[in-house]
Amino acid sequence: FTIPRAGEPEFTGRLRELAEAIRAEDLARVRVLASQAERLDRAESGGTMLRFALAHTQRTDIVQALLDAGADPNVPAYGRNWPLTRAFGSGLAMTEVLLK
Repeated sequence: FTIPRAGEPEFTGRLRELAEAIRAEDLARVRVLASQAERLDRAESGGTMLRFALAHTQRTDIVQALLDAGADPNVPAYGRNWPLTRAFGSGLAMTEVLLK
């Protein structure tokens, strides 16, 4: 059990486990949990799992695993924070993953 950091979305259930796997950069666990998640595009607090991943890892394979599991790069977090905008700050490789 981990407590969300200030300003982070509050994920519950499998999404909380997925957030922990993203933070730990555990690709195998991210793939399994993302494939089992019912919704990757909205947390109770308005965040999205894709936006969370972009804020917590530089690993393009983890972000790609979320996209492969159905995370939508066109859904903004909190109604205004687009994943692509966050990816720009993470570098060219991450931006390319979202644009594919």
